[in-house]
Amino acid sequence: MKHPSSIQQWRDATEKDRREIPTSCFLTGLARTYPYKFWRNGKWEISKRMLQAAISRANSQNRPDISRKASRLLKEHFGG
Repeated sequence: MKHPSSIQQWRDATEKDRREIPTSCFLTGLARTYPYKFWRNGKWEISKRMLQAAISRANSQNRPDISRKASRLLKEHFGG
């Protein structure tokens, strides 16, 4: 799986799958955690739903750095 296009596909992605996906799709870059992009229309697109999920997950895992980054991107790209 090189192009997850749904949250379920991201959940099902193995560590090997994640290594094949560009680091720019993850909020943590090389750590390849907190994905926030889907593959749509032949390119990687930022997902509002994935950013909201990342904020929630980061808050529950005591990762204010990730929560802030996701919140900033959410505001920049979706106004909210």
